[in-house]
Amino acid sequence: MKTKRIIALFLTVTLLFGCFSVYANAAKKQKTYVAAMYVCQMDRNHSLDGHTWIYIKNLSDSTLKVGCYSLPKGQGVSIGTFGYSIVGPYDGSSPKGLYYNAEGYRYNKANTFTFAYLEKQLTAKQLATVSNKILNSNSWSYFRNCTWSAFRIWNSVPGKFCPYLMSPLFARLSILIYRSHKSDGFRLYNPKPDQIWKQVGKGKSAYLIKCDASVPKPAAEEVEADE
Repeated sequence: MKTKRIIALFLTVTLLFGCFSVYANAAKKQKTYVAAMYVCQMDRNHSLDGHTWIYIKNLSDSTLKVGCYSLPKGQGVSIGTFGYSIVGPYDGSSPKGLYYNAEGYRYNKANTFTFAYLEKQLTAKQLATVSNKILNSNSWSYFRNCTWSAFRIWNSVPGKFCPYLMSPLFARLSILIYRSHKSDGFRLYNPKPDQIWKQVGKGKSAYLIKCDASVPKPAAEEVEADE
């Protein structure tokens, strides 16, 4: 009798566990991802300097709002901050700040896509969180540089955490410590010159102005560390 009760209890627990697993798997399958986010790091001079940025690809069938930028289906947008290693706005205002498509334009023009990266899939709710963080990451200084803004955006949603340690070398190591990282890069969306934008302001009042993503000629051979 005791043995039958134990068997009955075991079967009940197994059945409940099976039902829970089916429910969990069904819930997981129902999760819809609208975008893929990548944190990318391209090093130079053996990681003594380099650049870190965010890349978001639209996986949905409609246009997505990414910060101030409207991202068409099937396309991607690079998002990163720069100091003085970019010409910047056509109106001659300060080049320091957050840009859309600058990396895509530069690296397609140079035909170089060797960088390390990690990937996260985003739901619509997570993309909204990321988008809000982008809107509020429009600043650049030597201490709050491109790595700071990229990791700040990347860490705004759950997943692989990248600690900000300022140095390009540490930025790269923050990505390489994960076994799921990739080091061979990928081809970024190739924007036209009129698709390169600089964000002005922060938050809901932010807007875009057109700019030049080229490296300033006097600084072409002396691009500052960690842009």
